[in-house]
Amino acid sequence: MDILLGIVILILTFFVNFMLFQIFKKNLTHVVQLILLVILLLGISISISYIFGKDVVNYLINGLAVGMGIGLNPLFKNIISGMVFDGTRITGVIECNGVKGEIKRVGLLHTWILDDNGKLVMLNNDILSEKPVTLHSCKF
Repeated sequence: MDILLGIVILILTFFVNFMLFQIFKKNLTHVVQLILLVILLLGISISISYIFGKDVVNYLINGLAVGMGIGLNPLFKNIISGMVFDGTRITGVIECNGVKGEIKRVGLLHTWILDDNGKLVMLNNDILSEKPVTLHSCKF
């Protein structure tokens, strides 16, 4: 009986997801896509728990969490570096990774530098934390 209920939940999940996709197809924003993904993942998780048991769902969720942690590691490095650099409030001219220019803005993920040619260059914050940085005319 549990296997049949799991299959019904899986079919209903795909049907509801398809219907919501058809409704929001013209205005498919990132928020709508995220909601559809969450509905799909919840429905699949619930149906797997009925079909295979709750232990399998726990293993799948743990594996997914480890995979996401490893996959998002570069993003986390950028964010942490951005928080550190944002607290320093350095302005002026720097050189890093072959790019020399004036710091225009330090963001959460990137630092924007105006180079000598007048082009705005975006450097990842983790590059600034890992590579040598030469301070030419900096103010703290």
